[in-house]
Amino acid sequence: MKFSQSFYDRGYSVLRVIYRFLFKIVFRWEASGIEYVPRTGGAILAVNHSSVVDAPLGGVALERKIWFLGRSSLIKNKFLAFIMNCQHMIPINRGTADVRAIRRIIELLESGEIVLMFPEGTRGVGGRLGPGKGGVGLFVAHARADVIPCYIANSWRAMPRGAIVPRPRKIRILYGPVIRYEEFKDVPVNRDGFRRISEAIMSRIAGLKAQVEGRGATHAAGQPVS
Repeated sequence: MKFSQSFYDRGYSVLRVIYRFLFKIVFRWEASGIEYVPRTGGAILAVNHSSVVDAPLGGVALERKIWFLGRSSLIKNKFLAFIMNCQHMIPINRGTADVRAIRRIIELLESGEIVLMFPEGTRGVGGRLGPGKGGVGLFVAHARADVIPCYIANSWRAMPRGAIVPRPRKIRILYGPVIRYEEFKDVPVNRDGFRRISEAIMSRIAGLKAQVEGRGATHAAGQPVS
């Protein structure tokens, strides 16, 4: 049974309160750089990916509602479908050109929504950052979207791959300055260009990682797209 979008929006607000409470108890999460997240307007929230809890953690500190991409295979029954709708998940078929999902994502960005994406495409191992893949670059180029880089520290320790029960670990969420679309406007609109955009975004996330780990902010200003 499908409900109205306003119903799912209210469900999102309820789940966010629950996540804030539970994550504070289990993960003692802290967030910084929230001032960089614009109060209005569409943008991609680009987050590193190392755990199944990264999507809710990416938005738990924000007052704005966010959407996120998720594998359609995650929806295995009606109850999960309901929960994922309340979490604003956009199901996408991996490995195929899911035109319907792509149009929906671009529509959300152009209408002023924030959509969380993982530039790495899949979960990394041991907290290491993977290379940026072309998916995020495609949406930046076609929706002319700004990007909010975000690094989540320690989620791979709190909920590693294959774990069912979360482990008490302190998690830090760091948002960085917005990367404006104008930085990428001269990048070719093709697979190579999409990959270059994603790699540039991952460079900013690497800079946030360096800040969290106390290694300075050498990458925080980002690298030019070559």
